[in-house]
Amino acid sequence: MPGYAYITEYMQNSQRIIEQRITNWKTQPLFGTFLSSVTLLVISYLGARETIGKVQSIDPGSKEYDEFVKNTLLSLFQPFFEQLRQSEQ
Repeated sequence: MPGYAYITEYMQNSQRIIEQRITNWKTQPLFGTFLSSVTLLVISYLGARETIGKVQSIDPGSKEYDEFVKNTLLSLFQPFFEQLRQSEQ
């Protein structure tokens, strides 16, 4: 599959960043699955933007689509990451 190496590298780099910023991530049940889900959702939004744009009635090449993706991902995942960071303090 074209780009497969980049996908796996992206997933590994994402996990490394999380490990550096949130040291207690390993104590959270299913965190690896959660991180994979975040990554795969990002890949879907970026790799299947034509389909998702059509479903959402948004031009997939527009700034509106980029904002839709950003806002969706932040609303879904930011609260969890913030909770992890707070549990470290």
